[in-house]
Amino acid sequence: MEIKCYLVKSVKINGISQPTYDPEIGFALNNLAVGESAIIEFKVMAN
Repeated sequence: MEIKCYLVKSVKINGISQPTYDPEIGFALNNLAVGESAIIEFKVMAN
């Protein structure tokens, strides 16, 4: 499977949409405490 591109405005952090975040250039997260986690989601087009 080849990833073609990510879908713009598809990033979510802990279920909250982050439309200005871009996985291709990167984005910062808040500090996480020891044992804390974050769920990062985004959609891609693949064939």
